[in-house]
Amino acid sequence: MADGSPTVPMTHTERRVYSLLEREGPLSTREIARRLGLSTSMVRVALRRLIAEGVVSHRPDLEDARITVYFVRRKKRRDGH
Repeated sequence: MADGSPTVPMTHTERRVYSLLEREGPLSTREIARRLGLSTSMVRVALRRLIAEGVVSHRPDLEDARITVYFVRRKKRRDGH
């Protein structure tokens, strides 16, 4: 899709994680799990698939590099914006 949304079917958990990151990211695995009421292992599974699809990425937290935060990758438009 042109907006960077996933193009393959997602599980319910993957949709919830993706939507949360789209609205409020970047967030850690623990924070995603807390906000969605899921286990961290369920969140990790969903994040692995979203990363493999290229729609979510990760980086060290800017305040605590021991923590990894996840965010929705935005595709750049062809006109550079």
